[in-house]
Amino acid sequence: MMNVPDISRQRFTGKVTRFHAERGWGFIDLNGTDIMVHVNDCKPEDVELFTGGQPRPGDIVSFEVEPRKDNPGHMQAKRVMGGTDERCCNTKGKGQAAPAQGTGRHFGVIKAFNTKGLGWVQCMDGSTAWIELADCIGSRPVTGDRVQFDLQPCEVKPGKMQAVNVTGGTAPMDLKDAVLGKDMAKAKAAAPAPVLQLKRNANGHLVGCVCAACRQSGMSDIPVMTTTAAQNSVIEPPASNAALPGPNAGIALPSMMHEAPMAGMIKQRMSGSNRSSPYSGGMGSMGRLY
Repeated sequence: MMNVPDISRQRFTGKVTRFHAERGWGFIDLNGTDIMVHVNDCKPEDVELFTGGQPRPGDIVSFEVEPRKDNPGHMQAKRVMGGTDERCCNTKGKGQAAPAQGTGRHFGVIKAFNTKGLGWVQCMDGSTAWIELADCIGSRPVTGDRVQFDLQPCEVKPGKMQAVNVTGGTAPMDLKDAVLGKDMAKAKAAAPAPVLQLKRNANGHLVGCVCAACRQSGMSDIPVMTTTAAQNSVIEPPASNAALPGPNAGIALPSMMHEAPMAGMIKQRMSGSNRSSPYSGGMGSMGRLY
């Protein structure tokens, strides 16, 4: 067990080294010692709305420490303050919905928005306006979303303005239709992999198989790329460059124009046979095109 002095109600300062947002836990470095931290032990930035206050890697936070209940030999951070990230429960579904086209006269960024559909939007002039899910159109706003809206006096928060006709949210209106990143990864992993369909002949072998059974039954034949008579014909060059019409007169003809077809015909004659084979036309023995 660690030799820790009486640190009851003593506050420390440390740096968050890592934090898994979706699982809700991570570690704080306290003078070289890893102190576990859980999001349930972190004070929200807005206590009323229960938003913000979740640690993120790099945050400098203050906290108290207590022995862990399940492992008294290790310490756990309690009453943590200073987290700068939004709580994962409030960002569920972010980026999973297409925002509706807006018509509002004002623009801003969602400062906080909780699971109950209540929050604040930061206006372009620096002021904040109250926002409710009932005044949102098409999609649900999430902390950090850029939204478009109109303003009217707020009845719930006297002296404040309220955003209405709000568009620009990136989450589904119903949280039941939203999934966390880890749930999405599980769904992708559970999805069946696509099956590659291979063509087979009547013997059950792959098309182009050259086994004895397929050759005997005539099933080894595969489509062969053949050349037309026009492609095998020899193009005779003109008697002289003067035969070229108009502006092309006097331009030397490249030798490739009549040598290439000759090379193709010579190659065909050297093969000695016109019989098709599994390797004709650039095809392999299993019917694959090289």
